[in-house]
Amino acid sequence: MKERVHIFVYGLVQGVFFRSNTVNTAKRMGLAGWVRNRSDGSVEIVAEGEKGKLKEFAEWCNHGPDGAKVDEIKKEWKKLPANSVILRQEPLLRWTCTSLFLHLFFSLGLTSPCQASALRFWKQGPRMNRFPSPP
Repeated sequence: MKERVHIFVYGLVQGVFFRSNTVNTAKRMGLAGWVRNRSDGSVEIVAEGEKGKLKEFAEWCNHGPDGAKVDEIKKEWKKLPANSVILRQEPLLRWTCTSLFLHLFFSLGLTSPCQASALRFWKQGPRMNRFPSPP
């Protein structure tokens, strides 16, 4: 039976490649979901898949990659109905840095990359990484 776990990881978990390692670990385990940084310095993860794999994944989240220092982890488990749709498996459409900067410079009349970077964060919020399940 498919399940979903919603995980919040607190501690030194930003700036230590926690998100990219989470994506790689989830892909290896055949899980679907996403991970993102939160404004309070924590990391938020939603993963779906088989319960055994999710438990193994949640255990990995207790320590994370080298360089991370996990102080606290909160998990919320949910069983998925048999007819539920797994989280979207195609990656989000993302603008490349070049196309984003060109759009900002020409459409909005910005004059510096710093202004463009600040506007990107304001419009999109924290970056989110998806980890689609393998075919």
